[in-house]
Amino acid sequence: MLRRVRVQISRVLFFIRNMRATGKMNEIAPCRYQEYYIAGLEANQFDEMYELYQTISGGQTLGYWHRKLIKLRGNKLCGIIMDKNRRILGFQLHHFKKRELPKGILYVEYGCLLPEVRGKSLSTALRKYTAKHFLLQGIKGLSAHTHKENYPALNAAKSIGYAITDEKPNAKGYLTLYLDLRKFCDLVNT
Repeated sequence: MLRRVRVQISRVLFFIRNMRATGKMNEIAPCRYQEYYIAGLEANQFDEMYELYQTISGGQTLGYWHRKLIKLRGNKLCGIIMDKNRRILGFQLHHFKKRELPKGILYVEYGCLLPEVRGKSLSTALRKYTAKHFLLQGIKGLSAHTHKENYPALNAAKSIGYAITDEKPNAKGYLTLYLDLRKFCDLVNT
């Protein structure tokens, strides 16, 4: 029982922390990329994004406070890429972790792209656009976790400048990655 209470308190604190941290952040401004659109997730797009998340992730779900945060701050924390009909093709979801927030680091929680649009550099375009947006909001870096055997994800992360911060995986086999946004955006702008 006590453990359940602690878990619920930590979830509420997660929500409060992220609401406060994003309060003065600007929304991810819409832009055009080829015939596609990049923007921040609006509240009325949540159901479509969540359905895509569940489809790509194999049925995983997000908790109540997490869903609430995305509905209220998705326009600041979730970058989406859409087709010309404004159908969501992919997204990148972020949040602030307790230990990383004081260092100005934003956690990349999940990113996905529909299989039928992969190979068109859409994920890269979304990643670059949101990285530049977050740098302009004062975010210094992005962190992520990737399984040690997910070679495509590790190679993609390394190719854009992520560094493995701890060569030893955690108990579940995940490595911690870090991207310095100042260096990344300098590379993108050259």
